Amino acid sequence: MSGNRFRYVLVLIALLPQCVWAQYKHTLYDHVTAAEDQLFGAVNEITEEYFKLDGKDTVALYTAHHRYTMDGLRLHRELVGPQVLDAYDYKYANGRLIAMENLYTQYTSPTLLSAKYAQQSRRLSTYFYTADGCPAMKVLSFNSGDGDTISDTTRFVCNKECRIVEEIGAMKCHHEYDKFGSVVTSVSESYGYASHSEYDKLSHLTKATLTQGTQTATYVYSYNSNGFESDIYYSDSDGNQQSVHYDYTYDSHGNWLTRSDGTTLIRRTITYFE
Repeated sequence: MSGNRFRYVLVLIALLPQCVWAQYKHTLYDHVTAAEDQLFGAVNEITEEYFKLDGKDTVALYTAHHRYTMDGLRLHRELVGPQVLDAYDYKYANGRLIAMENLYTQYTSPTLLSAKYAQQSRRLSTYFYTADGCPAMKVLSFNSGDGDTISDTTRFVCNKECRIVEEIGAMKCHHEYDKFGSVVTSVSESYGYASHSEYDKLSHLTKATLTQGTQTATYVYSYNSNGFESDIYYSDSDGNQQSVHYDYTYDSHGNWLTRSDGTTLIRRTITYFE
């Protein structure tokens, strides 16, 4: 499976209905857009520089920036490059996310289905909770470009552990969990997409399957002794296959500083709260 074909598949996954995509963690595309993994210590800021390894040359691709509170809540993330511009701010109350604001988004990359995409600025998602602290509703509002403000409301139905089992809005989705609280199944009734996930005893995602109709894509994950993904194997119902192996270096806190798959290198600069 060629690299271009693989990137095309990742873009298709990224375009899944948000209710399925939001629950489908740790895909390769997720690492490209928000390479976060687990963090150790009181991380303040992370700057990630992405490079393409082309023979003896190292070509800069783009830079990602993440900022956190001392409690580990993400305050800001931003992706900047010649073909990508993306930024989000996050707001909290009592440790709960109450707003996520998309400050601006613009993609002009040929890897994104050869289509230019620009999103109106300041798209705002506002979250509401019940008196018990369970998610109740999300309201998305954005400017249509002609001065009108458009709103879309998604209501949540939760189980007794306050985990979302139903999302009811422009699209309807259903989620199922294992006894440890990890999502095992997400289904978009509106579009016919479904994802199924399997985990090991440490709650690491070990296998994920995406389906729509007769089409299936499967990811199998393995981890190194530090708990980070070391290998990802991809296959689909068309017979395509791809594998990726990651090598890391680490800082004294156990967070990784570099990650390479032989074709792409990520270099991190991490600052900590004192």
